[in-house]
Amino acid sequence: MNQRSRRTGYTLFELVTAMGLLGIGVFSIVTAFNFGLEKVRAMQEMHTAQTVAQNQLEQLRTAPFDDLKETEFAPMSAVQALDRLVRASVEKRVQVYGEPKLGLREVEVRVSWIGDGGRPMHASALTLIGSKGGAAR
Repeated sequence: MNQRSRRTGYTLFELVTAMGLLGIGVFSIVTAFNFGLEKVRAMQEMHTAQTVAQNQLEQLRTAPFDDLKETEFAPMSAVQALDRLVRASVEKRVQVYGEPKLGLREVEVRVSWIGDGGRPMHASALTLIGSKGGAAR
C-alpha cells in the first residue's frame, strides 16, 4: 500500500459544511433567546400595569362612598411605577350598578401604555363598591 495516496484530515468542503451547520445552530439559539427576552419584558410590563390598576382600585375602595361620582374614564394621578411603561396613563370609570337604591357602584381602573411595535396595550381592574347605608342593612 502506498503511504502517499492515503490522506488524513478534513477536506475544505467538509469544513465549510460543518461551519455552516454550526452557524445556523448558533443563529437559531440567539434568535430564540432574543424572542424570550422580548416576551419576558412584555410580561413584566403587563404585571406592572395590573399591579398599578389593583393598587389604584384599592385606594378607591378606601375613599368615602359619596366621593365615588359617576365618571367615564377620567384621568387619575400618575403613579411612579408607571415610569417603566411608554406613555402610560391611568383612568377610572365609576357607574351606578343596578338600581340606585341598592347603593352599589361599579368601579374600573384602566392602565394604558404603548407596547412593543407601537401597539396600544391595556390592563384593568374592576370591582363593585357598596354603600354601608345601602339597602342590604
